[in-house]
Amino acid sequence: MNTWKEKTAGKFTIRVVHNKGKYFGIVIKGNDKLKQIEGDDPEELWMQLHTEVLKSGPNFIGYAGAINRFLNFFPDGMSSGLFTGRERKYKEDAAIKLCEQAPLDKALTGSGFSEAIISAFRATNLLSPFEKPRVEAALKSPQADAFIQGAAKFAMGDLKAGLTQMEKALAPHTVAKWTAITYLPFLWRPKDHIFLKPVVTKNFADRVGHSFSELYHPKLNTETYVSLLDMARTTQSETAELNPTDFIDIQSFIWVVGEYDENEDAGLD
Repeated sequence: MNTWKEKTAGKFTIRVVHNKGKYFGIVIKGNDKLKQIEGDDPEELWMQLHTEVLKSGPNFIGYAGAINRFLNFFPDGMSSGLFTGRERKYKEDAAIKLCEQAPLDKALTGSGFSEAIISAFRATNLLSPFEKPRVEAALKSPQADAFIQGAAKFAMGDLKAGLTQMEKALAPHTVAKWTAITYLPFLWRPKDHIFLKPVVTKNFADRVGHSFSELYHPKLNTETYVSLLDMARTTQSETAELNPTDFIDIQSFIWVVGEYDENEDAGLD
């Protein structure tokens, strides 16, 4: 029996082993084997083990609990005027304006879109007040076209090349972060891409038991983003009863479940 991968996660040890042509995933606490699962794909088993550990955490509520929490703030769901007014419309308006002023196909190879992109970043409060000035500085610099074109590549599906190009363009301005990287692809193609605000998104992952919580890394990499997309698609499926339109609604759902304070009124993110 050979160990493929092993990791300590709090009080638990998770391990994937290979034995006689098969893979086994094991969750161990102390000297006790709590769970063993079998599968053909070790990466998939590794993700399942993370999920099993998260389910034992104090913040876990599952998707049923997440939906109940969401409905506590928006009892009429995602189609209500309350939800649209507080969580969706300003993001949707920013997406529409971006596509009009800096169309994705033209931004992919074109130049001169800096002012339109700056306007798109100003249109929401998804980035922090500390991040916005740095992004604007990048968009007024010689690296502007490289950043915009990299974001367009990323949005079109070339994740690795787009990520590398954006990181290189934003690094001199100390804002090569997930928030700045995922913002434009999210607005250009909200059915395919999602915005990543790390802390609240990890909180959400803890609550629904998705392995993104354990697999996330602040260093920009495609594996973290692919895990995020998997969680977004899973969330879209699990919340079908709420009729989410796209990942704008899913990002809002993540924000509400992961961040809203039950003692306060629902608010903008």
